[in-house]
Amino acid sequence: MSNPQLNDLLKWGVENSSIPASELSTSTSEPTSPPIKKSVGVTYLPSKSISSINVPSQAPDPAVLAALFTPQVSDAELMKASMLVLTSASEPVAERVIAGDNLEQLIENLDNARDLQPLGLWTPLLSSLADPEPEVRRIGAWCVATAVQNHVAAQERALAMGAVEALLALVKSEALREKEGPVVEGDGSSKAVRRKAVFALSSLVRNYRPAMQALKEASPKIVGDDGIAEDMESVDKIMDRLRNWDGEE
Repeated sequence: MSNPQLNDLLKWGVENSSIPASELSTSTSEPTSPPIKKSVGVTYLPSKSISSINVPSQAPDPAVLAALFTPQVSDAELMKASMLVLTSASEPVAERVIAGDNLEQLIENLDNARDLQPLGLWTPLLSSLADPEPEVRRIGAWCVATAVQNHVAAQERALAMGAVEALLALVKSEALREKEGPVVEGDGSSKAVRRKAVFALSSLVRNYRPAMQALKEASPKIVGDDGIAEDMESVDKIMDRLRNWDGEE
């Protein structure tokens, strides 16, 4: 990702370099300037060298220098800040969704996803699945899906924290909302929320038997005879049932 401020600083450095841009070359030919003359204790620069020294036309932007020397915020701090906004009912919904989106991008990194546990972020993340705002529930489910996808350590922690039950409850509640109406479109619709919740369950149970067993115990009717975590076709059948579930047991 490019940093405009650092680009500006680089541009300033090039513009105020003591070497003219026309002479910046990878050529290996001999320099045309006469050799430097030396005397006892004194060094004389060739006249061309003296004329090529540029005096900076202006100082670099103080904001650029501040950005260059200011310590960068760690991913852990960004994750905690994002979670704080995501789960804060006093923040505007749009800001909460942006925070959730930032968190989701951060935990695409496997190390960051693993750090949800030591940072104590699993509990607030799962609480977002029951938030009154549908867009917050949707982005919360998306974050769970990203954290556990192909990540056994995160799957183990999510299972221990009750993610299977929380996601199944979310799928059920959204199914009932869809049935009761009115129909709503977009990211705030029950359909959009349910889609992310099913995605999260799919990511959680694939290739992870303990989570599949937990899902079977919580909803034996939905799982049926297809509860084989390593069988992708079997998992897909379960997820199709969840997508079309009317919420009734």
